[in-house]
Amino acid sequence: MKTLYAILMLLLILLPLTPAVSQAQSKAGKGDIILYTGYRQMGWGDSVQIGCIDNQGQVFTLEGHDASLKWPYKPEDQLKYLSSREDMVFAGTLKQDDITSIRSLIASVADQGTKSHPGACDAGTEKTYAVRYDNGVPEFVLLGMSGDDVFENTDPNAQTLYWVARALFANVRSYYQSDSMGPQGFSPVPLLSFFNVSGDDIRQASIHAYESDCEAGLMDLTLSPAEESSIRNLMLNGIILRKSNALSVTGGFTVYQFESPDGRLLCTIDLYNGLLMTQDGMYMLEIR
Repeated sequence: MKTLYAILMLLLILLPLTPAVSQAQSKAGKGDIILYTGYRQMGWGDSVQIGCIDNQGQVFTLEGHDASLKWPYKPEDQLKYLSSREDMVFAGTLKQDDITSIRSLIASVADQGTKSHPGACDAGTEKTYAVRYDNGVPEFVLLGMSGDDVFENTDPNAQTLYWVARALFANVRSYYQSDSMGPQGFSPVPLLSFFNVSGDDIRQASIHAYESDCEAGLMDLTLSPAEESSIRNLMLNGIILRKSNALSVTGGFTVYQFESPDGRLLCTIDLYNGLLMTQDGMYMLEIR
């Protein structure tokens, strides 16, 4: 049944989901800020736009003129500003699954960005940070910067977090994926390239399926012709869109092994609720 469920999810074409925000929950005061983004234009617009998420999954926004809001420059000062500002607009609360995924990405994010470079003139500047805490001491990881200056963190965890900020905070201007003015984001990767196999190999391969159980280990599964065709199509036409989380599970996922006619193991893919499992977490898929 779990195998059939995973197949059906793939046949429906797995699209990246924007983290859902519930408006029903009431504001209970801000917790520790773990992700924030801010845009400032001082040249001709005198504009500030801010968005942040706390460790409880609460979402807050604020926008206005820099002359009155006085958005600080340094991330340490910005964090204090966000934590103490009482007039930020409460925009809702993330679903628990979404905040768990975001927190896992923040725990694993690395600072491996490209060198910053000029982007435009008088476009304003947007910066987005992840924040994690060591005994209460904040550590800032710059995820991306766009506008007058451009910076891209190439770590897959960072690129997903930057995308989350763009998806959640439409009020914050960003030049994301704009030519030369912002980060380009995670480049989709065909599954064939990811596993370094050819389409001909996959078309000729036999497929062996197993269900992973925490206690029993791998248990044989028998695939119907339709299920086998769907998994083969996934390998031939599947695209890795971006990282979903930095979590891993010890059971409840399905293992598919592709073997050549002469018995060589070509590749093994592990799927959990329609996500590709790897050593560093799970990735979103799409069939093109």
